Amino acid sequence: MQTARNTTNDDAVVRPALIHARAIPPLSHGEAKLRTTSIVYHLSGNIGGMWQLGAKVPPAATIQLDVLDFNLLASGRLAIEEAWSRASIEGDRVLAHEVLNHTNIPY
Repeated sequence: MQTARNTTNDDAVVRPALIHARAIPPLSHGEAKLRTTSIVYHLSGNIGGMWQLGAKVPPAATIQLDVLDFNLLASGRLAIEEAWSRASIEGDRVLAHEVLNHTNIPY
């Protein structure tokens, strides 16, 4: 699996959470899928950007989420169900849900 790559900038707040997201315990569907495909986090807001996780291929899914909501999710202060309702998903919804469900980092 490839390292998280920011396709627009190199934000010091968001990047550690995304890198941690790829180092989490295996995803039942997601980890195997990310070995051959990728997913993009498109975070909106002043310090947002786009980060691709997985192989260097066109993404199977894109998760669009506000950068503040992403930080709340990653820090365990936003429930996955609420994050899902705030996110816009394109592509493989099963993979996107697993990635959202495993987006966490102890701050």
